[in-house]
Amino acid sequence: MNYTETLASGEYCDILVDATNFDARVILDDVLTLGVEIDYKIGDVYLVPKGNKKTIRVFNGDTSGAITFTLAFS
Repeated sequence: MNYTETLASGEYCDILVDATNFDARVILDDVLTLGVEIDYKIGDVYLVPKGNKKTIRVFNGDTSGAITFTLAFS
């Protein structure tokens, strides 16, 4: 599933990844100025192993306005 998300200047959001029943994969992409509060490189796959839940906080790291990014789950 792919989503396009927008964050206004100074805005952040928390992404809850529920991998209770299956491994979950998350990709944040198509943006250069997205801040991520975990050890993550934009465009890479982030794996949450089966049986876990993980909250990923992302924020707008651009000082000139809103940003748009792709959020993909599998």
